[in-house]
Amino acid sequence: MGSRSGRLSVQVRGELIETVARDALRCMPRECCGVLAGTARRIDHAWSCRNVAEHEARFEIDPLDLLSTHRRAERMDLAIVGFYHSHVDASPIPSELDRSAPLWPDLPPFLHLVHSPRHGSRLYDTRGRRWTPVEMDVI
Repeated sequence: MGSRSGRLSVQVRGELIETVARDALRCMPRECCGVLAGTARRIDHAWSCRNVAEHEARFEIDPLDLLSTHRRAERMDLAIVGFYHSHVDASPIPSELDRSAPLWPDLPPFLHLVHSPRHGSRLYDTRGRRWTPVEMDVI
């Protein structure tokens, strides 16, 4: 993962952003969620997963979907580098619920993309639960 201007920078395929945006619209009024796959310098895929959270304004990735995406990544010689979810009526800034959700804060995957149908997408580094903005170099 590169760095311009001292901030973490990650290459993200433009089609990936479009995939997440379509997933967000498809899942409304629930939040969408999924897995990001790629390499240390680039996110190449966004794979949708079922949201099994009881409340529509939260997300919880279906454990079976998470397992299948790990297997898919292995077959493609890729790594799971992060997760994504949507905010239906809010900006793509992590909510208090997002910040307190169980993540693997200090181990890969540590990237998290938040998408808002009205406000676009933002990528974050979640190590240490800090949710630090990451520059997206869209390719």
